[in-house]
Amino acid sequence: MKIPFATMSEEELLKEFLLLSEVTESLEHLKTYNPAFQSAIDHVNADMQQIKGQLFFRYQDHHRIDLNHVIVSNFELQSRMRKYMTAVNYVVH
Repeated sequence: MKIPFATMSEEELLKEFLLLSEVTESLEHLKTYNPAFQSAIDHVNADMQQIKGQLFFRYQDHHRIDLNHVIVSNFELQSRMRKYMTAVNYVVH
């Protein structure tokens, strides 16, 4: 399932970027035990690149980004982890 990053607000993009940064870190630890998680990491990195592109496009004429209202919950983090881990679920089992 493709995430429509182009339709997300700047706040949603920043939040998603923070979540995916945490997902990447967690998957890197899991990869130590199962190399199959590398494909999930690749998917996360591709999505992060798309988010960076959207943020660059939107903020190329601005000098700062407001992070005051970007809050990430554990539930959202777990949700993202599940999303990317499902891609390798068949390889893991």
